Amino acid sequence: MVFVRETTDSAVLVMAVRDSARVCLDKAVLSKLQLESLSDAPLHSFGNITTSRGSEGDVLLCADGISAGIWSLPGTCLPTVVGGAD
Repeated sequence: MVFVRETTDSAVLVMAVRDSARVCLDKAVLSKLQLESLSDAPLHSFGNITTSRGSEGDVLLCADGISAGIWSLPGTCLPTVVGGAD
């Protein structure tokens, strides 16, 4: 299971697996800064979990056996409204 919880200020990516697993995060799913943040070690981890960049800029999350990891990511940039409704 892999999921992201995010606000405009911060986000976390959580991966938890019961067996060895590889998850490829498409570079279109997260922002460039969020993808770069995944190259850092997880804030919290259990077991053997690693990250690497794919040839297309995607991120690979790999777990060897029962593992879990939590990464801190930058928040989501929300579009700004220019002008206002009259």
